[in-house]
Amino acid sequence: MLHIICLMTGIYFFNAPFAVDGKAVFTDKKCNKCHTIESQSIPLLPKDDDDDDDDDKEPKDLSKVGAEVDAATIKQFLQRSIELNEKKHKKKFSGSDEELDAVANWLASLK
Repeated sequence: MLHIICLMTGIYFFNAPFAVDGKAVFTDKKCNKCHTIESQSIPLLPKDDDDDDDDDKEPKDLSKVGAEVDAATIKQFLQRSIELNEKKHKKKFSGSDEELDAVANWLASLK
């Protein structure tokens, strides 16, 4: 009986969905080419030669972005569906829906 319980527990954990880490998505997608998060020790990445971003623009620190907007708003902004401060996000988020949810929820938690 113990073997069956152990086997079933193993199958459950093997098949359980793994949560996507919003902080990992932020760094994996190189969002820190344009944004810093000082509260999370995420510095600005160096720009590539082919980057068309404004070099003289001060990077936005997102350490407290969750105090300003909620996850749903962040998600829409990253999809370029809405404007914030009369501007759309420079680039449309290129990850999966799960990654978008994870990064939006994580950013919204930063207060």
